[in-house]
Amino acid sequence: MTTRFWGSRKLIYGYCTQLDTNAVTLTGADFAPHKCDQVVVERIQSASRARIKLAEVLNKSKKGDLIVVRQLSDLSWRLPELVATLESLNKRDIELLDMSSGLKLLNATAIDLCGALTKYTQSVSQLKTVYRHLQATRSAGRPSEISNKKWENMRNDLKDGMTVKEVAEKWKVKAQAVYYRRRCDADETASGILRDPSQIDIESYISRTTETHPMV
Repeated sequence: MTTRFWGSRKLIYGYCTQLDTNAVTLTGADFAPHKCDQVVVERIQSASRARIKLAEVLNKSKKGDLIVVRQLSDLSWRLPELVATLESLNKRDIELLDMSSGLKLLNATAIDLCGALTKYTQSVSQLKTVYRHLQATRSAGRPSEISNKKWENMRNDLKDGMTVKEVAEKWKVKAQAVYYRRRCDADETASGILRDPSQIDIESYISRTTETHPMV
């Protein structure tokens, strides 16, 4: 029998991400058991780029709807963003099912949450490894105009207050190449390859959760 909420049918959304590769993601078999009304696949071209399709799914979801994800890392690679998303869904009474851990958000216990977060940190670590490999593969096909050793010196010049144009003229490279290396640094920082000390450490978050809600 079809479940109804406030006179309208409960909708089930499937959502997953795929790193920007030529590989084909086979999502039908993953989501088929859940009879999703819509399955959305979002291609991740940059670790720092916003998940536009995810935002659309979250915005149109209403109370009683269900969002199914293959793993929590599809929602975000950053723990603070993930926690904010989970809190928002919980407040709006939108169900979430994480297939990798079996987590069901609305009736999750502290034990369920800790187990899901453990799988989350493992999947994020794997994704970062694949992402670094993809970045290295792409750069191998088109060598950078600026070597890593030269970039260290140029980055120091930028920190000392020199403009991009001045640095480019000093080191005899194109300004676009300097902007490109700065963007690469930003992507690495956003993806967590370079740890941002302002971000919450997942082990400490799990520790605080178990202290607040002891496992029995």
